[in-house]
Amino acid sequence: MNVWETDTFLARWLNDELSPEEKEAFEKSADYKHYQRIRDTMEQYEAPEYDQEAALKKAMQRIQTKKTKVLSIHAFAKYAIAASILLALCFTVYYTVFQDTVVEVMAIEQWEIDLPDGSSIALSEGSFVQYNETDWGEKRKVTMRGEAFFEVEKGNTFEVILPKGSVRVLGTSFNILEKESSLEVICFTGKVQVEAFEQVEIIEKGQSVLLRPNQAAILGKTYLHEPVWVDQTASYKNVELRIVLEQLNKWYDVKIEGDYDSTLRYTGQFPTYDLEVALEQIFGPYRMNYQLDKEGGKVYLLND
Repeated sequence: MNVWETDTFLARWLNDELSPEEKEAFEKSADYKHYQRIRDTMEQYEAPEYDQEAALKKAMQRIQTKKTKVLSIHAFAKYAIAASILLALCFTVYYTVFQDTVVEVMAIEQWEIDLPDGSSIALSEGSFVQYNETDWGEKRKVTMRGEAFFEVEKGNTFEVILPKGSVRVLGTSFNILEKESSLEVICFTGKVQVEAFEQVEIIEKGQSVLLRPNQAAILGKTYLHEPVWVDQTASYKNVELRIVLEQLNKWYDVKIEGDYDSTLRYTGQFPTYDLEVALEQIFGPYRMNYQLDKEGGKVYLLND
């Protein structure tokens, strides 16, 4: 048995009473990092108040008939007390340091989660994620259900485990919409690999894929920077106005009537919850006049 595996040695180490030679030998041992980790964590806790003199006095009263051994017992008691405190704290440290810390979030409303490496998850209402915070540096893995938008920092492989498949990336931003019989992934930056229903697809920035059982993958495009549900805003950069208006129709169920320059491109953003504001932010930069017919679900472009 190594000398540092004894109670008195560890107690003297905790009290900074080791000789330079003992300290040097201990720090070179394979066990040193293990004990130092415990000590570092112990220092984060407030130790219970302990009256050492009173405890020693009480102990000596019990052994007063053995006066020839008072000094040796005094020393042993001192170290045993420290060792017992170490042992008691070790149980606390074990459950806070050596046990895995599993984080689970069920979003009652839209929620944002910051991961240990700086990555983040915007979780849609009613969705669920789970990840292990303890070994995150070695294994970046998230289990999820529902819908979530991921912004992943570069590093080792980042994997999202789903009931029907998985998504693997290195560093990118993407949206996952998981349903009972389908999986839709939209890639906003970087590249992702999507696997579900015995199919594997790789999509890049601006692409989307919809996978269903016993059906071929449906590939598509996106012109957004992030999913609109994250902050209820549609954001575009140098996108054809025609495409923007098509998506406006999708969100508001409104039809655009009239002619406009088909070469126009749009850079900007507008809300997906207020049609009047959206129209002003789309047509305002071009100084285009329009008239909104809410009841008819139409927008008329007015030519000067």
